[in-house]
Parts: sequence; C-alpha cells; structure tokens
Amino acid sequence: MSRSPPVLTDMESSFMFLLVVTLSCPVQTYKICRSTEFSCGDERRTCVPMIWRCDGDSDCLNGADEEGCDKICRSTEFSCGDERRTCVPMIWRCDGDSDCLNGADEEGCEEKQWQSQARTKRHKVKMNKGSMQMTPAASA
Repeated sequence: MSRSPPVLTDMESSFMFLLVVTLSCPVQTYKICRSTEFSCGDERRTCVPMIWRCDGDSDCLNGADEEGCDKICRSTEFSCGDERRTCVPMIWRCDGDSDCLNGADEEGCEEKQWQSQARTKRHKVKMNKGSMQMTPAASA
C-alpha cells in the first residue's frame, strides 16, 4: 500500500511560507541605549551619555547628538550665536571686552555704550590719543 503525501491546509501553507521567508532573512541585532544614553542612530549603533546631547561638541560621528538643539539664553544673558551656543551675562554686552570667542558681544556697539557699561563695572574710561585705556575708578 502506498500512501499519498499529506495535504496542507491554507493556514499551514501560509505558516510554512512565513517560516521560510523569516529564516532566509539576515538576522539583525539592535543595540538599545539605556535611558541615560542618547542613540546616535548610526550603523555602529553608538550610544553616548545623555548629558553630552546639545553640549556644543559633536560626540556622535554623524553629529546626531547636536542636531535640533535649541539652547535659549535667559533674559539676563546675551547669546554669542556660536556653535557651542554660549551665553554670557547681558551686562558684558558692549563693555569694551570681547567675552564671546567670536566677539559677538561687542559687535554693533557704539563708544557711548561701552563707556556706560564700563562705569557700571566701577571702571572709568580715559581716551589717550585715540586708544582706550581702562583704569579702576577711584573709591569714594
């Protein structure tokens, strides 16, 4: 007596098809970053400490940790507008000293502005043949 091959139902056929497709696909492993880490989203699946996110230094090779960062200076601060998103106290704006690495805190300032700011720092400004010279104010 010879036996006929078993007949598969539609559901069994579908299951077998999915099994073959699943087994033929390459296995992908995903590294999951901890809650204290930021995922760079790169091929190496790099994770960096979350405190490095938006710190002005690109720690991910693809720069993802610095993308979409909007650091806002307080109302009492001046934004230098640089890559590091530096903020300096507003009183340092137009004081005759460049406090931002890019000099932005002294751009567009008039002489009267820095003279006024200098007085608030207890300094007086003397003009000496066209050059500025800052000297400590006399104590009262």
